[in-house]
Amino acid sequence: MKNNNIKKLVGSVSIIIGTLLVALLLNSFVIQAYEVDGMSMEPTLKSGDRLVIWKLKSTIGKHSSIGYVPKRGDIVVISHTAGLEKISYIKRVIGLPGERVKVSAGKMTIYNSRYPGGLDPDDITDYGKYLESTFGELEIKVGKNSIFVVGDNRLKGGSIDSRSDLGLVDLKSIEGKLSLRLYPINKIKRF
Repeated sequence: MKNNNIKKLVGSVSIIIGTLLVALLLNSFVIQAYEVDGMSMEPTLKSGDRLVIWKLKSTIGKHSSIGYVPKRGDIVVISHTAGLEKISYIKRVIGLPGERVKVSAGKMTIYNSRYPGGLDPDDITDYGKYLESTFGELEIKVGKNSIFVVGDNRLKGGSIDSRSDLGLVDLKSIEGKLSLRLYPINKIKRF
């Protein structure tokens, strides 16, 4: 009888430890919960929104020679080191590796081999019609292992992004892509 109880206890503890281990691995490498803090992605995302970030492609990319290259318009979570502190930011991908990005006269323009005359990345999306004018004056070439990201709040002081302190973002700094907004419940949305 005593051996039976010990076997049951060991079995129960094994299940609990296995479940915790699977949850830890999923959170580290596949999916992660994220809460928006701040106004940099308004009007698309608001402070307090609860999100699910898909990490699998970026996890695989971190172990490849190139890294994970998201699509233009994707919303990604990136990690940035400021001094000894690691900070996560949520931003929209605008410029891809090898492109030239110009911010001028309240708008952004992307130049590449497909669009040598320029492309307004906000004109080809559903979110663009809700955005304010883009603050700043800048022209930059995106490196082969980098992306140019901005917040949807493009007003002066609205977002720390590639137009200012953040600069270009290394592909290996991408933690994951926004997959789902879970909260507020009346605004559940798949991205």
